[in-house]
Parts: sequence; C-alpha cells; structure tokens
Amino acid sequence: MNAITRADSLPLIALPLPGLRMMLIIIALLITAFGIIYIKDVNRRLFIDYQELQQTSAVLQTDYEKLLLEKSAWSRQDRIQAEAEQRLNMQVPVGDSIIMVKLKNAE
Repeated sequence: MNAITRADSLPLIALPLPGLRMMLIIIALLITAFGIIYIKDVNRRLFIDYQELQQTSAVLQTDYEKLLLEKSAWSRQDRIQAEAEQRLNMQVPVGDSIIMVKLKNAE
C-alpha cells in the first residue's frame, strides 16, 4: 500500500461510536447556525443605530448652519452701532472730541 491509500483508510476523528461523531457534527452545525443568526442580528441593530446617528448628525449640521447665519446677522457692525446708540446712548465721536494719547515706550 502506498501512503495515499493508507491516509484514506484512517478515520479523521477516532471516536468509539459512529453516532457520537454525527451528534458532534450536528451540535457544531447548530452552534454555527445560532452564531450566524446572532451576528446578523447584532449587525442589523448596529446598522439601524448608525442610520439614526446619521439622521441626528444631519439635523445638528443644519442647526449649526442656521446658528452661524444668526451669529453673522447679530454681529454685523451696523447692528452693533445701532444697539450702542439706542440702548447705551453712545455716539460716534467727532473730530474735536478725539484725544490722542502718546505712550512713553511707543515710538
């Protein structure tokens, strides 16, 4: 007999009962099937969470853009000047009321 023939005649798992080998295969098959079901369920749940987070991100991005527009509207120079004149009774100084102060260290 050559080596190939001898390798084919050896059992892969040396179990005393042929039914026990079949039972182990069935158990391994069931464990694998339940594992696949569990992984698919986890994957589906994570994908749903991912989609919800994407929608939340889009809403937050829209809100952020609106806030940037509002910020630019509230910080315009003419609006700030109008608020200072109306609420604080401030006025833009005229040429005669401006006093220039020279610092000792400045050249």
